[in-house]
Amino acid sequence: MENKLYAAEERRQWFDLALLLTPTMAQAETTPHVAIDDHPIDKENSRKDLLENLQDRVPRDDLIDKNIIRGGLPASLQPQAEDLKQNLAKAQLYHSLEKREDKDDLINRNIIHQTGAPDRFAQQAESLAKEKVKKDLNQSLQSRSDKQELVDKNIIRQPGVPDRFVQQADALSKEKLKKDLHNNLQSRTDKQDLIDKNIIHGELPADKQAQADQLKINLAKQQLKRNLEQRPAAEELEGKGVQGAEAKKDDK
Repeated sequence: MENKLYAAEERRQWFDLALLLTPTMAQAETTPHVAIDDHPIDKENSRKDLLENLQDRVPRDDLIDKNIIRGGLPASLQPQAEDLKQNLAKAQLYHSLEKREDKDDLINRNIIHQTGAPDRFAQQAESLAKEKVKKDLNQSLQSRSDKQELVDKNIIRQPGVPDRFVQQADALSKEKLKKDLHNNLQSRTDKQDLIDKNIIHGELPADKQAQADQLKINLAKQQLKRNLEQRPAAEELEGKGVQGAEAKKDDK
């Protein structure tokens, strides 16, 4: 059914084009008869123009979507299709209304005014909001960095300085930064020292690193145990008067 309607629409366009190319009756009466040999018609050019016009025409689906022509539906189903389109539009509108922002939120953000409030209250609220913005702006301006500080940090350029001087200054700044970086790299702590101080881990797999950490802990425990075993006995400390002195201090 749809193909038949599309074919009928195409035949109608061909018919309209033929009417445009055919002279009217008044033109036929006033126009003198000219022999075909004296006034030849370039059929090939006319055919090309016709094909170009057909290629430039709007696709049928676009015409249906814009409700210019009907789709390939029976007449009995057209009202149902229109109802479906209206219901879809209503559903989209309802969805958009659900997604809109809350009214109180818009009022708090000063996008809309409070409805029903007196004009003087609205003016006072607007004046307070402007005053707050003004204070925030003044605080931002007061806390901004000094211009010379920005120039020293090479964030902005010194106004009025020729470009060649600016380029030289940039080159010197880069060279100084390069030297400072080189000096810092040379004076940094050796990697093995950092590993020994347990600041960084060595280049070991995760399982091996865990074993190495456990060995270090065991070594520290053994060292502590050895120190405790080598400490002087209590009698020796008493003989040297160390523990007795501590006891006297406690008695006092």
